[in-house]
Amino acid sequence: MAAGLVAMGAAALFGLTEAPRGETIPLLLVDSAREARAGVALRTAPVVLGDVTTRVSPTHLQDPVSILRDYLKTELGAIDWTKRHIKGRYTLVAALVRLESSTSKSGLVSSCTVATAVHDSKHGLLLTIDGKAQVEGAPSAGSGAEREALAAAVHSSMGSLPDAIARAQ
Repeated sequence: MAAGLVAMGAAALFGLTEAPRGETIPLLLVDSAREARAGVALRTAPVVLGDVTTRVSPTHLQDPVSILRDYLKTELGAIDWTKRHIKGRYTLVAALVRLESSTSKSGLVSSCTVATAVHDSKHGLLLTIDGKAQVEGAPSAGSGAEREALAAAVHSSMGSLPDAIARAQ
């Protein structure tokens, strides 16, 4: 049974799955060697997500850390690392530093700040990037406005990540 799990894990790693009759079929078809290398590069992204924390008091969001983690994973997954000349492996850590909502004349205003840091196992801290966002919504928006502000702050910090790493290395 353990050997079967190892085989399944290796097959998944290389984009393969087992057919019902025990045949192995590819999940990803490529047209050229260049695209095949790009597929490998996507599986071995140079940046992995590390610790995700919060320094804010409870807000309208039930679990802001897991929401932040999900947004960070999505943003990291959307980066095309094949176009970057990044050497080495890095760890991204993040903290939700500020998430506030207040009422204004136009409705609810949610502000968010996400602090991210990139670490290198050889040299330690490589760089930090803060993402900030402010979202206005209806007075009843509550968690929806805070969720949008959090997503925008993550997008803001992650947008410059590949270029910042390339410049810092």
